Amino acid sequence: MNQNNILYMGKRLKLLLNRIIMLYTIKTTPFLKKMGAINKPIKKYLLQFREIEGWLNLKFIPILSLINQFQIDRHIEGGVAEIGIHHGKLFIPLFIFCDENEFSLAIDCFEKQEFNYDNSGKGDYKIFINNLKKFSGGKKLVNLKIIKEDSTKLNAETYLRKVENNKFRIFSIDGCHTAEATKIDLKNSYGCLTEGGVIIIDDYFNHHWPGVSQGVNAFFNEYKSDLKPFFVGFNKILFTNKKYADKYIKFISEKIPPTRTSSLFGSQVVIYGPNDFLIE
Repeated sequence: MNQNNILYMGKRLKLLLNRIIMLYTIKTTPFLKKMGAINKPIKKYLLQFREIEGWLNLKFIPILSLINQFQIDRHIEGGVAEIGIHHGKLFIPLFIFCDENEFSLAIDCFEKQEFNYDNSGKGDYKIFINNLKKFSGGKKLVNLKIIKEDSTKLNAETYLRKVENNKFRIFSIDGCHTAEATKIDLKNSYGCLTEGGVIIIDDYFNHHWPGVSQGVNAFFNEYKSDLKPFFVGFNKILFTNKKYADKYIKFISEKIPPTRTSSLFGSQVVIYGPNDFLIE
């Protein structure tokens, strides 16, 4: 047996092992099992979660599912968007949860790596599209819009024009991690967020990327907004409009009890720890 065959068999074995681990995780985790039972694309995504390159805690997916359900129940309408796609690990469930009549917007410099100022990931457009097709359950990509640019040179109007002036109900920010870029991305996402929508900030507490917290803090110091944090966990902070924050907290906490509660920017937040969180 030559070296190439050994390497191939090693990759196949690793793939099989990953899927066995994920299948066991889904079957022994009631909330994940329920999600997979009612949504076949999500089940496939969860099963192959470890095979998609990216940085995302699996335990955030049920939280994202609850955010989506909260918005459906209360008729909070709009598309989904993300700055910083990489290979689509978070964008895929956003796209799956998105109704076919809603727009989804992906923003990444992709092959224009001269705009990747801090080397925070390296988006690959071809891999992203292939992943999206693989896990979307046959959903057409007609309402998928893509911007291959430096997000710091864009604004909320750019995003809105791209989706025929429809606002967004979920907007994830995981692009350039410098303070200035984070501040700009947060300002722009807030400018096209529908009432009751949610902004997801990645890496606020990550010691590798202090610019993120600096940029978020600068936004709140420099701009007036009614954004309030309501969730901290799995390397993310979630923000929404002031009048919706407590409603999100109540809805999520009733389904998945938090580790504890605390306050951030003067607002109550629920906290979910990475190790002591049990999905029920």
